[in-house]
Amino acid sequence: MDSLPDNAVQLGTDGESGGFAHRLGPNYRLLGLESKSPAASGGGRRIAIGLPDGGFVAARLAPMPSPPPSPIGITLLALSISVTLLGVWAARGLTGPLRRLAWAAENFTPNGELAPLPERGPYEIRAAARALNQMRERIKSLVDDRTRMLAAVSHDLRTPITRLRLRCEFIEDQAARTQMLGELARMNAMVESVLHFLRDGQKRQQATMIDLATSLQTICDQFADIGHDVRYDGPDHVVIRAHAEELHRAITNLIDNAVRHGGKADVHMSLTAPTVTVAIEDDGPGIPDLHKENMLEPFVRGDTARGMNNNDGFGLGLSIARSVIEAHSGTLTLLDRQPQGLIAKVTLPRAVATAGEVEAG
Repeated sequence: MDSLPDNAVQLGTDGESGGFAHRLGPNYRLLGLESKSPAASGGGRRIAIGLPDGGFVAARLAPMPSPPPSPIGITLLALSISVTLLGVWAARGLTGPLRRLAWAAENFTPNGELAPLPERGPYEIRAAARALNQMRERIKSLVDDRTRMLAAVSHDLRTPITRLRLRCEFIEDQAARTQMLGELARMNAMVESVLHFLRDGQKRQQATMIDLATSLQTICDQFADIGHDVRYDGPDHVVIRAHAEELHRAITNLIDNAVRHGGKADVHMSLTAPTVTVAIEDDGPGIPDLHKENMLEPFVRGDTARGMNNNDGFGLGLSIARSVIEAHSGTLTLLDRQPQGLIAKVTLPRAVATAGEVEAG
């Protein structure tokens, strides 16, 4: 190239071009050729070298390769990644066993059958899991022993009660005989109530689809047939998944409680999307708010307003009903009725029946 191109510009003495000009020496000029299109540069810078005789040589500078990464930088990056992964692994190793421990503690029930909690993880987690497993076994053993003892005593008491009733028949004094037979009848009723309470605390059958409305109508008719004022108000058919016999006994206990203390029972059933509600109302004296929760405990009979002096009850009807209803994932609540009386409100989850799965309750 004899003449200087129009797009040539003088390059500075710094950077890559400055080092190249220094190596050429003072007799050579170094000019840059500006490209009209970035794609035309071909990946390197075009230059023009002025020769001592006045001519020019066009050339292209190859791109300088990137400097290799520093060993210290690589080490720090690898260390950061390793520490991060180690932290994630350690966190999962701790939180996983802790979640299992919390789940096992929250879902433990004395009557439930839960597999032992796996003893994995750090030493402290394994020790806590081992202690929880041992505690669950001790509690379950204690509850089982208590249940067996009460069931055995209650069952064995029926035999002497029966013998005493037979011997009472030979008492000549009519008033004394009637009084003793009444006391024996109440003792036998209490024994039967204890046996039912212990039995209903365990699931003995698989839940099936039942028609709750039909079951309620049947129970109300049974009370009405023996002279009690019991009425049903609600849909003709409502299907839920339940243990038919246990739920039948729970509702019977609630209606019997309303009839005994309120003189009558109005049974209402209403439906919502996820639940069915059964309200059993009476006209009795009701229960003070401070004692409503206690009345749901076993052998609690309430104050004089609700018939504490009545010898027909043993304080197990409401507790049996609550145990059965809670076993069905439902709730039992005692509410005030206006102007007087009590409302036993039962809320149960609904279910969708399939063909041929519904029982009459």
